[in-house]
Amino acid sequence: MVWWFRVFAMAFLVVAGFVGYGFAHEAARDPDSLKWTTSLGATALAVSSLFLISKAFTSIVEFSGDSITMRWVLYTRSLEYARIRGRREFVVQGEESTTRYLRLETTDGSRPFDVGKNMYAFDEQFWTWYRGLPDLDAGDRVRGKVRTSGWCD
Repeated sequence: MVWWFRVFAMAFLVVAGFVGYGFAHEAARDPDSLKWTTSLGATALAVSSLFLISKAFTSIVEFSGDSITMRWVLYTRSLEYARIRGRREFVVQGEESTTRYLRLETTDGSRPFDVGKNMYAFDEQFWTWYRGLPDLDAGDRVRGKVRTSGWCD
């Protein structure tokens, strides 16, 4: 993962810790002030911070002799090179941010292999390999296909 995502995850953990400490301190001082909504919010914040930390420090994309694999504590997905039909890029527009994804389309119609372009620190060797794959977006433009919303050029 890129350094800025790791810093963000650590900052989020610190904020969650302060909020949790404040919640626990208030609850110890005045147990009658406990509300289920506050408890739920504090729990969600703690779980979210642990999720981000685990994603930031355990998520990797690695290459082996015959496949590309994306690993995380809760998720592992591999795709053999022989099953890669080509590449695409697309954008997911959120309310506050935009994430660009690299997509590896498969030859057998199975679920594509998506990797957050901005989330990983890819080296030049990766980009050389990736650019060597058939560009399916360029093929669509040549054939005059209309692209769905969210796809980028």
